[in-house]
Amino acid sequence: MVYEVATFQALREQLRCKEVWVVGAGRWRNPDEDLPSDFEARRIEHYRELRKPLDGTVFIDQLRGEMTEALAALDAVAPGLDWLEIKERAAGAIKFTGPEAQEEPRNLRRIKAEVGRRWSAFSELRNRHGSWDGSQRCQRNAA
Repeated sequence: MVYEVATFQALREQLRCKEVWVVGAGRWRNPDEDLPSDFEARRIEHYRELRKPLDGTVFIDQLRGEMTEALAALDAVAPGLDWLEIKERAAGAIKFTGPEAQEEPRNLRRIKAEVGRRWSAFSELRNRHGSWDGSQRCQRNAA
């Protein structure tokens, strides 16, 4: 069972990165099919529309510069954040402290009451027939 779960998790990650694809699928199709059919013939025009340089090294240098700036900004701000702790340790280098609970917005009770008033029939149906996520149906079938 553990092997199957690990296999499906690895497959999910590879599908997301388009390292593997599913023949005939729309979302998980071959990444070569994502490009317009005339891409090579109109490459310069397509890059111009995307506002990207034709030279890959220029693109990577620009991206690396943006990432360096963003990390420098994070390094400058991080020491002053009381909800963030960064240390070298085996259990994990970054520790976040949960934020304080916020007060309930003033009008939230009125909104909840109005939704309850308008959708009370839906609520009664759900209570009578079980949840709409199918869990009730699965429990009935298992019994």
